[in-house]
Amino acid sequence: MNDNFDILLCSIGGVGSTMLFDFINLYYKTNPNNFDEGTSIYKHIMSPPSNNNIKKCIFVIGDIY
Repeated sequence: MNDNFDILLCSIGGVGSTMLFDFINLYYKTNPNNFDEGTSIYKHIMSPPSNNNIKKCIFVIGDIY
């Protein structure tokens, strides 16, 4: 697991996180946004991970319907 980023950005999916990735990556290094389907351990998860190496996390929630 590579935790070499400034900010962890994750969501349940369908809430605009890709646009947020694009903006934040102008200023900070985040976890990868581009990945093969089903291989991301961070981007689309149901709750923020518990990992002591992560210092800053943005967990995006919203009504996807």
